[in-house]
Amino acid sequence: MRIIIAPQSFKGSLKAFEAAEAMGKGVKSYDCSIEIVLLPIADGGAGTVRALIEATGGKFLKANVHGPLGGMVTSAWDILGDKDTAVIEVAAASGLDLIPNDKLDPMKSSTYGTGELILAALDSGCKKIIIGLGDSATVDGGGVGIAQALGIKLLDVNNQPIPPG
Repeated sequence: MRIIIAPQSFKGSLKAFEAAEAMGKGVKSYDCSIEIVLLPIADGGAGTVRALIEATGGKFLKANVHGPLGGMVTSAWDILGDKDTAVIEVAAASGLDLIPNDKLDPMKSSTYGTGELILAALDSGCKKIIIGLGDSATVDGGGVGIAQALGIKLLDVNNQPIPPG
């Protein structure tokens, strides 16, 4: 018998890969002759990069970028097995998991670090970029921070630069 285990993450407790491994161990403890296929899935949020690396033979890369509240974070991104396509999760640089619960405030957070990951992908020669939008900690106008990191000047009604967030 073969069982495919394909969970999504369990927010606040297990990542998709951790959940799949735990479920696989549970099945094996019941009957070690069962063939297990772990196939964690992602919805564009945390875990998307890893799921696509596993599926395509890609490679993880890391970049130091601005987190959702402006401090520096180390974020993972991926180049798929085709060596031409980058995969970036908003969650990796601008995600909920990067902010302590007592500091969550979508009006003060930014996607600027996600824009920096896009720049890193472009600098690496990627011709295509897939962006997973799940688990964002911000509502910065649909990516104001991304646009600013890419060099776009956004001004308010008084011709002043729009601040982060």
